[in-house]
Amino acid sequence: MLQKLKRLYSKSVNKFSLYSVAVALMSLIIFSWSQILLPLELNIYDFSFWLRPLEKKDERIVIVKWDDDNISSLKETNISDRTLSLLLKKIIEQKPREIGLDLYRDIPVSSPTLSDEENIKYYQSLKDLFTKTNNIFVIEKTIEPIVVSPKILQDKDQVAASDIPVDKDKTIRRGYIYPETTGAGLPYLGARLAYEYLADEQFSADEFEGNALQIFNKQKKIILAPLQSFTGSPPGDKYSFNVLINWRKGNPSFETISVIEVLGNRTPANFFTDKIVLIGGMGTSVSDRHQTPLNHWNDSVVYGVEIVAQLTSSIISAALDDRQLIVPASRVIKLLLTVFSITSISYLIYKNQKLRSIKLYFLSFGYALCLSFLLLLVAVSSMFLGYWLPISSVIGCVWILYFALNYFVYRLNEEKRVKLLKAFIGDCDHDIRNRLNWITHDKDTIYLVTRDVKLASQNSDVIDDFIDDLNEKLKIIIRKTKSIQNQVAKIETYQENILNFIEYNFLKTAPENQLELVNINSLIAETVEAFVSEDKYDYQVLVEQIYDPRLREARIDKKAITMVIENLLNNAFYAVSPGEDTDNGVTPTIKVESKLHKVKFLQIIVEDNGYGIPLAYQEEIFQPFVSFRPLGRGLGLALVNQRAEILNGSIKVKSEENQGSKFIFTIPII
Repeated sequence: MLQKLKRLYSKSVNKFSLYSVAVALMSLIIFSWSQILLPLELNIYDFSFWLRPLEKKDERIVIVKWDDDNISSLKETNISDRTLSLLLKKIIEQKPREIGLDLYRDIPVSSPTLSDEENIKYYQSLKDLFTKTNNIFVIEKTIEPIVVSPKILQDKDQVAASDIPVDKDKTIRRGYIYPETTGAGLPYLGARLAYEYLADEQFSADEFEGNALQIFNKQKKIILAPLQSFTGSPPGDKYSFNVLINWRKGNPSFETISVIEVLGNRTPANFFTDKIVLIGGMGTSVSDRHQTPLNHWNDSVVYGVEIVAQLTSSIISAALDDRQLIVPASRVIKLLLTVFSITSISYLIYKNQKLRSIKLYFLSFGYALCLSFLLLLVAVSSMFLGYWLPISSVIGCVWILYFALNYFVYRLNEEKRVKLLKAFIGDCDHDIRNRLNWITHDKDTIYLVTRDVKLASQNSDVIDDFIDDLNEKLKIIIRKTKSIQNQVAKIETYQENILNFIEYNFLKTAPENQLELVNINSLIAETVEAFVSEDKYDYQVLVEQIYDPRLREARIDKKAITMVIENLLNNAFYAVSPGEDTDNGVTPTIKVESKLHKVKFLQIIVEDNGYGIPLAYQEEIFQPFVSFRPLGRGLGLALVNQRAEILNGSIKVKSEENQGSKFIFTIPII
C-alpha cells in the first residue's frame, strides 16, 4: 500500500514539475523573443534613478550654455566665430584642464552684426586659438548626415564623436566610448574629456583582453567593457562600444553659466581653473534635447551637452570617487533568481493544491505579488550598487506560472473529484448494505424469539416452565428492536453525512450549523457508551474516559460532535485491532478526553496505543479516500476534517509508528 502511494506521489510530482518547467521555459522564450515586457524593463531601470537621493554637484565640470537669452542679446542664431573666439579667450585665461565644444564648426559662422572683413578676422582668430591651444576638443558627426570638424584640430588629434545611442523608446541611457568594440575610430566627446582629465591624475588607458578598456594607475583600476546587449537597444545598433551612464542626480548636477555672463566678466576668479569646461546649447530654440532616466518621471529637459557632462562625470567619478559604473549583473545571478522564482511558486502551489480553489488562488496570488515585489526590490537595489539586473522576464514568468499552475491544479482537481465521487458513491452503497445486513440478521433473531413465544402459549401445560425463559426472550426482543432502531438512525445520519460531504466538497456549499444547548461531557459520554455497546468488534478494548469538570452546558452542533466522536472512535478501534499473528501482551486501549482549552475552545481528544501513522503521511490522512487500513475507505477522518472547517475549528494528529496516535479536535464554543 505504501509503495503504491509512493509511486503515485512520485508520478504526481514529476507531472507537476514537468508542467512547471515547460510553462516557465515557454514564457521566458516568448518574453525574450517578443520583448513584450520591454516597457516594464525600461521603466524599472529609470525608476531606479528616480529613487536615488540627490547628489552633490560634480565641481570638476562647468557648462557654459548658449541659451535663448544669449541669442536675443547677441542677435545670433548660432554662436558666431567672433563670440566663440572671445569666449574661449576668457576661459583660457583661467587655465582649465580641458575645453569641450559641443558645437559643430565645419564652416565659418558669421555674425550678422559685423562686416565681412570683421567676420573673416574673427574666423582667423578662432583658427589661431585652435592652433595654439592643445586642450580644446571639438565634435564631428560620424553617423549620417556626417558633419566634419576643423582640419586644424583633426591634424592635432583634438576631435571627438558626437553621436549618442538612443533606445527604442527614444530615451538615452547609454553613452558611446568608441564607434567600434575594438576601440577604433573617434572616441565620444565625454569619454575623451574623461581620459584627458584622468591622464593628469596619473591614470593610463590601455586596451586588454575582451576588447574592454582598462583605466588604471598604481593604486586603482577601472574597466570600461563594451555593453554586449541592452534591453532597449534598437535592432542594427552597430556602434556597440557603449556603456550605461551612471546618471548623477543633482539639483543641478553641474555648475552652469551663460555665454553672456562670461563675456561680461561676471564669472568669479578661478571659476574655470583646473576644470573641464563644456560649451553647448541649452534652450527652447536648441533642438539637442533628449529624454533620459533623469527626466523620465518629470517634465524637465536634458540637453546634449549635459549628456556629455554625465558620461564624463561617470568615468571620472568611478576612478577618483569610487562611484561605480553601471554594469549588467552576471547572467548567473539572473538564472539563480529565475530558478528560485519558478521553484518557489511551483512548490507553493503544489504543496497547497489540496486547498479549496479560492483559498489556493488567494494564497498563490499573494505569494506571486510578494515575489514580484521582491524581484523588483532586488533589481532597484542592485542599481545602487552599480549593477543592472534585467528582471521583467522573471516577473512575467512568475505570473504566467501563477495562472498556468492554478489552471493545471484546477483541472487535476476536477478530474480527481469525478473519480472520488464515483468511488464515494460505491463506498456509501457498500456501507449501507452492511448496515442493512445487520438489520436483517436482527430481524431473523426476533422472528425466532417470537416463534418460541407463540409455541409456548399454545402449550398451556408448560407455560409456567417457560416463564423465566420467556422473560429473557422478551428482553432480547427489546434489545434487538432498539438495535434495529439505532441502525436505522445511523443509516439516516450516514445519509445526511454523505449529502453534507458531497455538498461541501463538490458543490462548494457548507451545511448550516444546528446549535443546541447541551451538556458537553454528557453528550460525549453518551456517544462513547452507545458506540462501545454496539459490539461491532470481536476483540476486547479498554476505553478510558476523562472529562474536564469545567465543561458544562454550551451551544454546539450536537449532530456534528456526535459524528466526529464516532468517526474518531471507529478509527481508534481499527488502530488497536490485533493483527493475525500479533500477541505483544499489550492491552488495546483507547482514551477519550474532553478539555476546556484557552477558556473558549472545546477539545475532544481520542488517543490509542495502536500501530501509529508514518510521519510522511500524517498530512494526507484527512483527505478523502486516503487510508492505511487494508479495508479502509478513508472517509471518516475526511468527514471530521470537513466538520472542523465548517465549525471554524481544527483537527490535528500526533503519532509515531508503533506508538499509537492522538487526534485533537478543537472548536470554539459559545
